[in-house]
Amino acid sequence: MGLECVTSWKGATETIVINDGSSDASGIVLKRFSSSIRLITHKTNKGKGHAMAKGIQKSQGDILMFLDGDIKGLTYADLDALIQPIIRFETDMTLGIVRFHRLKRFSIASSITGQRAVWKKNITPHLQRLASSGFGAEIVLNDIHKQLRVVTVQLSTVTIVDKFKKHPLHMAIISYIREWFEVASEWLSVWKVYT
Repeated sequence: MGLECVTSWKGATETIVINDGSSDASGIVLKRFSSSIRLITHKTNKGKGHAMAKGIQKSQGDILMFLDGDIKGLTYADLDALIQPIIRFETDMTLGIVRFHRLKRFSIASSITGQRAVWKKNITPHLQRLASSGFGAEIVLNDIHKQLRVVTVQLSTVTIVDKFKKHPLHMAIISYIREWFEVASEWLSVWKVYT
């Protein structure tokens, strides 16, 4: 988890964490950070898009940075790389490209990275759509920014913890199937709009 890095980084004015009905030890871990984060807890899992929309609604800043909870190796340099192009008005969204243990060269995964920074004003009108997107949240964010400036930044030390390392085999498989189904559903809905 990169929360230690985020909470001690000087570039953030607030840190909002959504515990979306997790059944692992996340709640216990997050209590250690209670003085430095704003924790929103859902008793049941409402989906990634809903969690992101809730965080956006509660946020106060003009620039938002999204980070998945299952990343390792995050540094201040990574956070700076994500935010600086936005602060300098060089782009409207940055995508943080991380190393996947199993998908080292899977380019589609790069466009659906959970590590990104955006202007809040560009997303706020689309919160209802984002909330209903589940794991397709990144597809929605990409669609919102299709006519805007987007840059990618390499987060060379950051990796995503494989679901097979976090969950029993059957739970990991179910989780991946659900995730890719929601991503594919959102891709199809965006594709239908443009065909």
